[in-house]
Amino acid sequence: MRSLNEIDTTLQKAAIGAGLPVGLAEDVGHAGAWLAARGHDGVRAVLMAVRDGMSTPVIPVKENGRLVFSSARIAVCGPSAIDILVGDDSVDEALLLNVDSPLLIIGLVGGAAQSYNLEMTIGFENGSKVSLVAGDLVMTGPVPAAGTEAVVTIGKTVDKTPTKSVTTRRILVGEEIWHEAHVLAARTYVPSTEASHARGAGAGMLDND
Repeated sequence: MRSLNEIDTTLQKAAIGAGLPVGLAEDVGHAGAWLAARGHDGVRAVLMAVRDGMSTPVIPVKENGRLVFSSARIAVCGPSAIDILVGDDSVDEALLLNVDSPLLIIGLVGGAAQSYNLEMTIGFENGSKVSLVAGDLVMTGPVPAAGTEAVVTIGKTVDKTPTKSVTTRRILVGEEIWHEAHVLAARTYVPSTEASHARGAGAGMLDND
């Protein structure tokens, strides 16, 4: 069983270990924990997006108020797409092609909707739809497989607090996927030597609760 804080910090370290910069690692770590708190496999969602490492960011094309990302590595372009949607009034939606981690874009958009008190929606190629209002998540249809298309739309500002229950208790994470996260995270640890132990370095296995 893992705490939300442990999930968040471990995923951040895993993303950094995979080669992502700290800022993007923080974004995906928060999104993974956001998903886990709502009963979804946030750990797997993040690892799907980071295990291949950092890639060259795709420059989006703007078409009639829509941003188009031709190849959507969500850990890399997801935060950028959301930042532009939130900050640029001339952009109403973002089209993400060939999405590598559909669940992670839900977590990223959900976190943004909660942070900015926004109503945001995601429509997937398979017809599934996700509504994110402040901290609430309502999904119609299954989360599609990798390679799908997604349209993220920003709506109005809302004045509300989340109404659905969000767990703060410890969460069961599959041992195999948790091990993969720790293998990536271990790349960030200081090599264990007598000198490093003298300075307080440890094995990196503490619960970050």
